[in-house]
Amino acid sequence: MSGLDLELPSGDSEITAQPLPDAGTDSIAAESSERAELTPAQMEMETKLDLAIAYQEIGDKEGARELLDEVIKGGNVEQSSRASAMRAQLA
Repeated sequence: MSGLDLELPSGDSEITAQPLPDAGTDSIAAESSERAELTPAQMEMETKLDLAIAYQEIGDKEGARELLDEVIKGGNVEQSSRASAMRAQLA
């Protein structure tokens, strides 16, 4: 195997740790905290809102409408309001 150098560099070179950039974990923690305060039924409605957004992004407007209608009927006031606004944008 000529031409292959299997020797590792000597330990003379210094390696310094660089701080990682802020990944916005504060907003993720705040959102997780808000969701932790929701009842299981409210969490289900939040999931349906998230799914409706995903359905809309892939072009399944009918699927998004069905989910939003469920949230309008079964969500709390804030969820129902968000679902109504999202449904109006689909029309």
